[in-house]
Formats: sequence, structure tokens, C-alpha cells
Amino acid sequence: MIPVRRLFAAALVLALVLSLPLRLAMSLTGDVISAQAVEGTIWNGRLVGASLAGQSIGDLDARLSFGSLFLGEVRVRLDGPLLHGAAVASIGGRGGEITMLNMPIARSFGPVALSGLEISDARIRFRGDDCSEADGRVGLQLKTPFGEQRLSGMLRCNGAGLSAELVSQSAMQRLSLRFPDAGHYQATLAVRASDTQQATGLSAAGFRETPIGHVMKFSGAF
Repeated sequence: MIPVRRLFAAALVLALVLSLPLRLAMSLTGDVISAQAVEGTIWNGRLVGASLAGQSIGDLDARLSFGSLFLGEVRVRLDGPLLHGAAVASIGGRGGEITMLNMPIARSFGPVALSGLEISDARIRFRGDDCSEADGRVGLQLKTPFGEQRLSGMLRCNGAGLSAELVSQSAMQRLSLRFPDAGHYQATLAVRASDTQQATGLSAAGFRETPIGHVMKFSGAF
């Protein structure tokens, strides 16, 4: 028969574990997701006013995956209207998993505007600041002076950075994205003109003519 004192000690330890604040678990996963406030415990928490890469994604329900602890990692499941996924940390690094992300974007770069981002079935891992694993599909809504296009492609590691090569259905537009670190991005948009009139219009809009098409480069910070 188990002594009463041992039962009490076990119950006390369990109560302490169950009441650990969610903020503690999120601090281990790094700055993949930021929030105005982190509420609740690791088993029943909430990120209020969450943001991903500087873009608002609303409030997220958050809970620790108990089974992942036996695999040597902290995995916090995140669910909200725009995102279903997880933030992950282990001795070997940190990262995230995105089952579905559908995020409105309102960013303009001269004549180019981004209006929507979709990511699905993605897995991203970093060792220190270097990309060690990346996979998943990316879709991006892009507006130019010649209409709106949807570009798509796959996430991958490119050296130490995370990158994606996105192509339109017609293959006339190509966007190369690179994230050299967690806070910055670099992009090169190449458009193949369909005729002389469009080529003239692209040049007038600030695109530079090159062997791969009319190109515009832009970069920034989150």
C-alpha cells in the first residue's frame, strides 16, 4: 500500500506541472510566434493578439503536446481562425509545423503588392540561426500593374537561410524568396513580357530588363 505522504507528494507535483504557465513553454520555442499577451497554463492556454512575421493572425488556442516530451522536444499546438500548427523546440534546435495558414497581407513594393499568403503541410527546423530542414507548399497572391496572379512553390533550405521559389500557373511570373535570418526577407520578382507593349509598361513601372525577364528586387524586415 502506497503511503499517504507519497500520494500527497505525487499529487502536489502533478498539480504544479498542470499549472505551469504557457509563457514558460512558449519562451522555449523562440520568437516564431509573438503575442500581445500569453494566458493560461501549458495544457489550456491562449495567445492573445498573435503575430507571425509581423502579420496579425488573431488569437490562438495553445496547449502542450504531452507525448512529444518523451521524444525530447517541447511541442505547443496552436489553433486559430487563420493558423493550425505548432511551435517546436528541442536540444537540436527549434522551428514550427504549419498544417494550414491562410493569412491576408497588405504590403506594397512600388507597383507590386502582396495580398495573401497560404502555407500548408509545412515543417521548418533551425539549428541555431541556420535552416536545417524545410518542406511544405506556399501560395502567394501577387498584384502587378498587369493584373493579379497566384504563385506557388515549395519551401526549402538554401544554405543557412529559408527560401522558396514561386511560379505562376502560366510560368510568366517567378518570385524568389529568401529569409537570411528570422527578421529579414529578400525577394526577386521576374516577369516575362508577353509582347512589346507589356515590356515597355514593365520598364516604365521600374522593372529592369534582364535575360530572364523584367526583374524587380525588394527586401525588408518583419
